[in-house]
Amino acid sequence: MRELVLCHHEYWDGSGYPEGRRGTEIPRAARIFCLVDSYEAIVRDDVGYRAQRDHDAAHAEMLELAGIRYASAPPPPRPDRAAREWLSS
Repeated sequence: MRELVLCHHEYWDGSGYPEGRRGTEIPRAARIFCLVDSYEAIVRDDVGYRAQRDHDAAHAEMLELAGIRYASAPPPPRPDRAAREWLSS
């Protein structure tokens, strides 16, 4: 758990913090948490440092940052829809 919290601001290209880890040096769980944390910050309405945006805007931003902040494989589109479908099955 400690390493997950420590590494979730490390970026795929090594530009993150606190240790400047890159690529697969970042634990998989921390890479996933980074995606979730970023997505939530984009779509929430109570984040003080920027305006809320919709799911499509979040997906577009995450695609732009693939290979920089996130792994080079793009995150799945519309995770909200996938989660709802999974929960309703």
